[in-house]
Amino acid sequence: MQKCALIKMVLRMSRWPWIVGISLLSGVALTARLPALTEALTNDEGSSWRLIHYPNKDLCFRTGVNVHPPLYFLLLKAWAALLGASIASLRGLSLCCGVLCVPLLYAVGSEACYHRLVDPKGSVSGVRAGALFSALLLTIHVSQIIPAVQARMYALGVLLAGLTAWLLLRALRARRRWRVWWGSYGVATAAFCYTHYYALFSVAAQGVFVGMDLLVHARTRDSRETKATVAGYLLALAIAAVLYGPWVPVLLAQVAEVREGYWIPSVTALGFEALALRWTTGWEAPAGLERSLFLVLGGLALVWVAVRGDWAARFFLTQAAVPWGLALGFSLVSGRPILYGRYMAFSHFFFLGLCGACLTRLPRLLERWLLGIVMAGLCLYGLGRFWERLPGQPAPLAAVAGVLKDQHAAGDLVLVGERWEVNLLRYYALEAGIEALDVRCEVPRFPRKGHLSHIATLEAREVIWREEGWRGEPPPRTWLVNTAGGNASPPVPKLKEAATWTLEGEGGVPCTLTLYVRTE
Repeated sequence: MQKCALIKMVLRMSRWPWIVGISLLSGVALTARLPALTEALTNDEGSSWRLIHYPNKDLCFRTGVNVHPPLYFLLLKAWAALLGASIASLRGLSLCCGVLCVPLLYAVGSEACYHRLVDPKGSVSGVRAGALFSALLLTIHVSQIIPAVQARMYALGVLLAGLTAWLLLRALRARRRWRVWWGSYGVATAAFCYTHYYALFSVAAQGVFVGMDLLVHARTRDSRETKATVAGYLLALAIAAVLYGPWVPVLLAQVAEVREGYWIPSVTALGFEALALRWTTGWEAPAGLERSLFLVLGGLALVWVAVRGDWAARFFLTQAAVPWGLALGFSLVSGRPILYGRYMAFSHFFFLGLCGACLTRLPRLLERWLLGIVMAGLCLYGLGRFWERLPGQPAPLAAVAGVLKDQHAAGDLVLVGERWEVNLLRYYALEAGIEALDVRCEVPRFPRKGHLSHIATLEAREVIWREEGWRGEPPPRTWLVNTAGGNASPPVPKLKEAATWTLEGEGGVPCTLTLYVRTE
């Protein structure tokens, strides 16, 4: 007991240099994400902005129809109420979550290697160096930077994935107040599942690891410890089930809707290969022998981890690999693809932790330096390419809003080609100072099998059903917006073209704005 207390005191005393290091990495993470913070809003971000303008009850209903859980949007609504709804402010919530993931990954890495930290023969500095290396990779990896600069739920999901993992590891080694740790894990798990449905895959991975841990230590652990672990885990699942239960009927309805039709493309060998390469290294390469060889080497490295890795490495491997297996298996068995790049950000957090855990297991200093330089170099290359692709030009609909600010008159109708463009044009019009703008889009009523993206964010008056056409007195003037994303067609009869503006938007793609006037 005295020796263990002495070791813990030494650990506390030697903690400050690592705290300084993780603080510096958090600053680097913030700096690496700032160049993309004010880029044009994406289609999905426009939906996020629109949803937070509805009352809470309506917001929850619309997110359910839009096949998402509501927690992120409720938090974003509160965030925007305090800090405003500029592009940088909307993304600020994700930015904070993304930066907080840096010290959190260090904490998870240290906790996963706790058995080595308290071992008198273990290398404390080596364990912390591995955890710090994982945090470094998260700081500069594009697969973690992109979620942190988007007003979507992915950065919050990564943060909750790390938090649930840390709470699980603490609960597994808790001897006192284990009910508090397991209860906290249950609450965090429910919050994670209320953020994104891929959280269910991560929670399943955590359950797999709990089962593995019980089997591996069945002979070495006291039976009371085993019973406490089982009881604690069941307590956590019960708490999560009670908290998440009210949303289950909505989830089941969404599953049925997605089965009918969803926008995610089918899984192909080349697509899977490209996604895996981007997920691991942060950069894209054309299909060829080099890319295939790299992935084969990566697969062999994972096999080595499974065979030679310790408890910590297997924990990270389980959390990184099981969600991939579940998503891919569900896609192949059901015939409905659900494997998509940004959905794998939660498991990617643990892949980076795996890199740090493997670094500490290499026997020679030279090998550790080589692995560190290769991984960091690949991530920096991907980051540089990401910065190069940032457009730096105004969004097409921002340019449209600028013209409408000077030319728009009361009673005008503005037609766009796609559902998400309604939200984006409304946002940029409000930013330009246009308080009231009648923006609508045409939507085909039939066939309507499966999920119709973004439709749940719109009000009924903003949708013109193509089969029904225009109803009521046509407006005196109608604006048609044609972008690369969608082309609007006039549903209003007897219109005459009066003027056309050709605008250059994001990426140099032209956008046309045409004014029509009623002839009668």
